[in-house]
Amino acid sequence: MKILIIGGAGFAGCGLTKRCLKLKHKVTVLDITPKAYTNLWNIEDHNFSYNWKSVHDINKEDIKDQEIIIHLAAQADVPMSFSSPRWTSFQNIDGVLAAL
Repeated sequence: MKILIIGGAGFAGCGLTKRCLKLKHKVTVLDITPKAYTNLWNIEDHNFSYNWKSVHDINKEDIKDQEIIIHLAAQADVPMSFSSPRWTSFQNIDGVLAAL
């Protein structure tokens, strides 16, 4: 299967990405974090690609031919959600809308 994991560089996303690759799926990660700063930096698999991009900038080409899309991108830091509620809303709500 061809799987797009939005937010695939996060804690849950890294594990899911590695598991999907182990099961021989073709995985594309779309994440705002540069690949070099993730736990995916050393993956050299022809079934893996990394798209360094915000979910807010997703377009039709990013989802073309994908069979499964998993959305894990979020601002998940609870203290930051209190100090920056607008940013949290933008990232978490508008991010889902952008993906849809």
